[in-house]
Amino acid sequence: MREFVGAIREFEAALQISYEDVTARLNLANALTEVQLFSEAIRHFEHVLVLRPSYSEARANMERNKETVCDWAHRDQRFQRLRGDVEAMLQRGDVSLVRPWHALSYPWPADMLKKMSRSFADKTLRDVALQGLVPLNPQPLPPSKQRRLVVAYVSYCFSAHPTTYLLGSVFRLHHRARVEVHCYALNAPDTSQQRAAAARECEGFHAAHSWPTWRVATAINDNNVHVSVNLDGWTSMGRTNEIFALTPAPVQIQYMGYPGSLAAPYVPWLLTDCVISPPEMQGEYAEKLLLHSRGYYVNDYVRLFPSHPPTLPANSPTNSHLARERARVGLPAKGPVLVNLNNLYKVSPQVFALWMEIMKQVPKATLTLLALPEDARPYLRHSVEASLGGGEGGGGGRGHTPDCISLSTFLGASI
Repeated sequence: MREFVGAIREFEAALQISYEDVTARLNLANALTEVQLFSEAIRHFEHVLVLRPSYSEARANMERNKETVCDWAHRDQRFQRLRGDVEAMLQRGDVSLVRPWHALSYPWPADMLKKMSRSFADKTLRDVALQGLVPLNPQPLPPSKQRRLVVAYVSYCFSAHPTTYLLGSVFRLHHRARVEVHCYALNAPDTSQQRAAAARECEGFHAAHSWPTWRVATAINDNNVHVSVNLDGWTSMGRTNEIFALTPAPVQIQYMGYPGSLAAPYVPWLLTDCVISPPEMQGEYAEKLLLHSRGYYVNDYVRLFPSHPPTLPANSPTNSHLARERARVGLPAKGPVLVNLNNLYKVSPQVFALWMEIMKQVPKATLTLLALPEDARPYLRHSVEASLGGGEGGGGGRGHTPDCISLSTFLGASI
């Protein structure tokens, strides 16, 4: 963070000397994005595009910021322009300037997302070749009654990260008589409970943050891993995919972190379910779909919240206890509460419009969102007012005001 603050000062000084310096202004906008001053960054991206309308990098970064703050004005037209830039790059054989992870929430067709992913997969293969690395030829002895199946999970997320929160039960509940579990942590060690739990619950927990790519792949191969699981996909632009490009295991699967197609020939399987990946959409994936019969999205609810739902005091009526619990987190005493705790860049205007329709139909309903970032607050207020009206007799037909939407870093303060 300190480095970005210093960089911001330097770029601002450069603009004092040359106000129309496009490179300095783009770099300033990117640095402002890193310190989460999104609205100010957007202003500078827009200035860059006034000076140089064809600057695709500035347009891509600006659109990402606008999604982050839920600025949906003229969204379709804006993304149509950016889509043209990306398609032109793909036709030239270049790597997409928009990351596939970002594009999952963009209004673009699935076949385009697959092409974007393939451009990153091809770049990964080129990067591995430039390092002088060649794919391995893993040949572990097959599982048998005397020999367990060996599974390796590889990720940058062995920390207080949602992926590790969710997967805690998976590491713990593998049938140990049949399955040997290894985790390869590519992120730096920390003191999080989630990392400590994963380390306790695996036969082998490998702190591989300082290992070069070839060493991680070789270690997986040397441990006779049968199935390696890529938990990052394109959410991480680090070494995870380079490791898998070296094919350290005979079976390589993508799971959990990235719900789209990697389009990488070295990861031919995707563990998913019929809701996330309807079978009729198999053609939109480069992978073969391993469809879980119930649901691929696991959690570790029992361990994380052993006392939830809380036991009600014997002498306390249910309603009064619930009212106190709601008041504690800043919610109204009565009425349904709709909760979405995803980052706001994952909320599309179409989904938000559906929530507003529910709000129109359900008396005294409250919608609670995660207020990250703060810059999203005025845009969401505007969307609420446009959908529901402000006050009695307003356009929403039910007299909702923006106070029916709760925004905070957890639960609480209304916008």
